[in-house]
Amino acid sequence: MVRKLKTIAGLGWSRGPSSAQETEGSAANLAIALAQSEAAILWSTDADGRIASIHAPALAALGVQLADVSGKRITSVFEDAPSDSAISQQRSLSLKLSARAKITNHIVRCVNKNEEGAGVWLQLSGFPHYLGDQFVGYLGHAADVTHLIVDHQTKMLQEKFDEVTNFYNAAHFGKRFDAAFKSLAHAERPCALVVMEIDRFQHACERYGIGHMDCVLAEMGNRLRSALRHRGEVGRIATEQFRIFMPDVDDRGDLAEFAEHAGKLLSQPYRVHGRRIQLSVSIGIAMAPYDAVTTTELVDAANLALRSTKQSGGGSYSIFSAELAEEASRLVRIEQELEGAMERGEFALRYAPLISAGSNEVCALRAEVCWNSPELGEVLPDIFWPMIESSGASGDFGEWMLRQACEDASAWPGNLSLAISPPRGFLKDPDFRKIILAAASDASFDRARIELEISEEFLSADAEMAKRLGDDLDAVGVRLVASDFGVGNSAIALLADFSFKRVEISPRFVRDWVLQPERTNAILGAIVSIARSFGVPASIREVDALDVLDAVIASGIEVVHGGVFSAPLDQAQIVDEGSVVLQTFRPRGFARQRAERMTVLRKIGLVHDDHYYEVLLKNISRTGAKIAGIAGVPVGTEVVLDLGNGQLAVASVVNTDEKSQGVRFEVPLVSDGNGGLMTRHRISPYTLAEAGLPVASLSGDHEALRAWKDAKKGKPSFVQLQLTHL
Repeated sequence: MVRKLKTIAGLGWSRGPSSAQETEGSAANLAIALAQSEAAILWSTDADGRIASIHAPALAALGVQLADVSGKRITSVFEDAPSDSAISQQRSLSLKLSARAKITNHIVRCVNKNEEGAGVWLQLSGFPHYLGDQFVGYLGHAADVTHLIVDHQTKMLQEKFDEVTNFYNAAHFGKRFDAAFKSLAHAERPCALVVMEIDRFQHACERYGIGHMDCVLAEMGNRLRSALRHRGEVGRIATEQFRIFMPDVDDRGDLAEFAEHAGKLLSQPYRVHGRRIQLSVSIGIAMAPYDAVTTTELVDAANLALRSTKQSGGGSYSIFSAELAEEASRLVRIEQELEGAMERGEFALRYAPLISAGSNEVCALRAEVCWNSPELGEVLPDIFWPMIESSGASGDFGEWMLRQACEDASAWPGNLSLAISPPRGFLKDPDFRKIILAAASDASFDRARIELEISEEFLSADAEMAKRLGDDLDAVGVRLVASDFGVGNSAIALLADFSFKRVEISPRFVRDWVLQPERTNAILGAIVSIARSFGVPASIREVDALDVLDAVIASGIEVVHGGVFSAPLDQAQIVDEGSVVLQTFRPRGFARQRAERMTVLRKIGLVHDDHYYEVLLKNISRTGAKIAGIAGVPVGTEVVLDLGNGQLAVASVVNTDEKSQGVRFEVPLVSDGNGGLMTRHRISPYTLAEAGLPVASLSGDHEALRAWKDAKKGKPSFVQLQLTHL
């Protein structure tokens, strides 16, 4: 080709002196020769790097006109491949031109698009041309390698990316995760790993088909990108699982907010070819170096948090804590004891009175399951109910609930309805209608008094199944109640499609009321207004304080139940002569709603004036705690609570007596997504390692944490009490 260029241009290669006329003539001859040549792509520049000529037949393929590029710098017409691509050159085209170096097989992209609107890739070769000792420009040739580059890029994409979601595939994400983790650890910077799994994905694939679910996954990927906002990298690790690596994150509150926002966003309905598909996601989160100091440990910790979420029923998130491993072992034991518990007669029903807000009289009783295990004692429904929901025996359990409740309710006063919320497996039983008919008939109980509670999320997840359920209930005369109402986006559609006896607003709004009363009041009022426009009354549960009761009644809610009126009742309390259910209930309880508190009873530390005390944590909420174990503490004293595993909470004493104190946190705690509370930040293991100890994840026996506690030996200001006497 070099020889051909010489021939076409008619130029000699002497480095001797040459006149201006000779140079101009040579350039003219070159332009004419190139224009007449049938060669693929031939090009030349002047001494300043401006295009002197391009072989005319090739211009159309490049999507340019000669007049558009003539006189322009070649680097403005052809650009280098991106520096992070596999085809980028070590030295740029501009650098080679300025150095007057030989150009060999340099890959460039034409800035203009071709007629099909696609980019054209060329492989340029060329050499500097001299007339005598004077540099006059470049002569070169090029080949169109677009198809080779496109094939290469496609192959590279397939090797790195998942074709459905365009996230990294498992292999490439693993490489990037390992490299990024090592880099951050070397720089002593934190990071987080979020593991996200689609609940009941295989069931959805069987129901809707792989094609529909691929469309859902593609849209789910777009939503996840929107929620993430470039704060991390995502990999699709398995059919239904994603991992998100987030660098420079050490605020668990931010992670909780992200998980909650992403969970809500991904759980909104998907429209695919006219079908409405709704899914939920479970999320597990762990952080390095707090929870792990290697990639393997971090993955294990995040997976343990994910498993905790799924064991709690899914559709939520859990943030790893040191207690999760212990909790996981405990849950395994509970699952083992749960098997056969129904046959052993360990379950019983209690009934929570539903109170008419206008008269304070009982209008219905809601069945609630209690489990008193000989081995475990009383197990809370929040723990065992998700296990029942996910077990293969949920249908049988639902039938037992309905039969037992109908038998009990047949002895109640005739004006009381029976509200019952069976597990989902029972609702999916093909003999659902027959079981209801048999249960009511065997107990001689009027089916019209049964109020079957089904969650808004369940009704909106599968329109066909929901319609079938509604038709079955109408056919047997059972009334339908939408529970956990108002947290999704399907409220109006459900009210239009179903005939509800009432809607039970999600108790989440009761829990939110203490933190955002004005906002919660507005939401409650809006939900009640929408329901009333369809002629449906609203109810709410878990109301325990008088100020919340006043607020929900003011919003228009007509039926209330919770501790403010009565705890759940045994059957004997209901049917005894002079039964409480025949009385008018007078509200009682706390005057003001407090942040949800958990009774814990465990030892923690308290630091004041550089002295470390041991105290007993009696209960805790987002905003404060009750402690015991020191005396002589005045109101207003600032202290630091050591909640364990590097969690330090600054607090001030707001009330005190001889043995205990109530404290308010300077910064509210955040939810771990699994029923617990945690501080937003922790002591960094990198900071602890400055004491000369190896970097290790935080745990109760962390050597540096023990050394930190032992160093707090300042003069005590308060009296340390013996915790065994409290």
